[in-house]
Amino acid sequence: MVTSTICLDYTQSSDEYNPIAKRSAAGGLDRQKLRRLARALRLIFMPVVKSHYRPARPFRQMDINTIYAGTLRRDVKVNWRRERLELDDGDFVDLDWVDCPESNKLAVLTHGLEGHARRPYMAGMARAFHRAGFQVCAMNFRGCSGEPNRHLRSYHIGETGDLRQTIDHALNVTGADHTILAGYSLGGNVIIKYLAEDPDAVPAAVHGAAVFSVPLFVDACNQVINTVRNWAYRWSFITNMNKKARRKSARHDEAGEFRRARNFSEFDEWYTAPWHGFESAQEYWRENSSGRILHQLQHPVLVVNAADDSFLHDSCYPVELAEQLDNFYLEVPDHGGHCGFVARSRSGNYYSDIRAVRWAWKLIADAKRATMLAP
Repeated sequence: MVTSTICLDYTQSSDEYNPIAKRSAAGGLDRQKLRRLARALRLIFMPVVKSHYRPARPFRQMDINTIYAGTLRRDVKVNWRRERLELDDGDFVDLDWVDCPESNKLAVLTHGLEGHARRPYMAGMARAFHRAGFQVCAMNFRGCSGEPNRHLRSYHIGETGDLRQTIDHALNVTGADHTILAGYSLGGNVIIKYLAEDPDAVPAAVHGAAVFSVPLFVDACNQVINTVRNWAYRWSFITNMNKKARRKSARHDEAGEFRRARNFSEFDEWYTAPWHGFESAQEYWRENSSGRILHQLQHPVLVVNAADDSFLHDSCYPVELAEQLDNFYLEVPDHGGHCGFVARSRSGNYYSDIRAVRWAWKLIADAKRATMLAP
C-alpha cells in the first residue's frame, strides 16, 4: 500500500515532531545558543519524565487502549519494501523498509511477542519516522514474518545477536549518520539489552532509543501475565506459540516431543530455555531481564511504561533508579495499556509515535551539539 505522504527532510518536518529543527537548520545555532538550548533540554528531559499523554475517555480503560491499538487501528498506510537478511549462522530475518533515500537519518524498529513489523502499532511508528525524514528499517524477529525460520533456535526476549546484525547491515546500506532505535514490549527489552550489555560495541551512529511497554524484569512480569485478569491475552499468546513449537518439533529431531504448554512458565521451561542454551526458565528470565543492567547504559534510553499496563509488574517502574542513572529516562503516563497509547491527532499519529520521534530529535540535537562543542 502506498502512503500519501512524502519523505520529508527534517528541516521541513512538522512542529509535532521537531519544534527546534527549523530554527537550527535555517541559520544555524552558534555555541552560546547551543549551550542555552542544552540547558533547556536538560530541564525538559530529566531522567524521570513528566508525561503529557491524556487520552480520550474511552481509552482511559486499559483493555480498550490495548486492543484498539493492536487490532482495530486501520488508518496506517505504508509503502513497505521487504528484504531478506541472511544471518551468520545460516538462518534469516526479514526486514521491512520504508525508504527515504536522501536522508542521513535511520530508525530501526522492533516489535513485541508474536508480533511482526507490519502490525498497526509498528506501521504507525514507521509512518511517523518516515514523515519526519527518516529511513525506516522494521525488523521481523526470526519466524515472525510469515515464514518459519530454518533453525531450531528462534527469537526470545533477550536475543540481541540478530538485532546487532540488522543494525550493522542497515548502517552499511544507508550510510546513516544518525540512528535511533525504537521498540515495543519484548522488542523494547531486546533494544535495552543490546545497548547495555556491550556499550562499546554499539556503532557511533546509534544515539539511543525510545521503547514502550517494556517488561524490564521478565520473571516478575510472568507472575502478572499468569493471573486470571490476563487469561485472554495469555491464551492468545500461548496458542500461537504452541503452534510454532509443534511445527518445530515436527521439523527438528533435537526439539524433542511436543507438549502443549498452558502458560509462559511451561513454555519457557520446555522450549525457550533448552532451545536457546539456558538451564531453566528461571535462568532464561534472569539472564534476559534488561532491568538488571540498566546501570550499564551509555546511550540515552527513554522507557515509557503506562501505569495501567496489565502486563507489567511494579518493578517495571523503577523511579528511584531513573533518578540515579544519567542514561535511563522513565516516563509513566497514567494510561496507555500495553502497546496502546491511542491519541487523536490530525496526522493520525498515536502518542507513542510522536513521543519516539520527538525523543529522536532530542538525541540528534545532543549529538550535533557534542560535535560542535568538541575541541
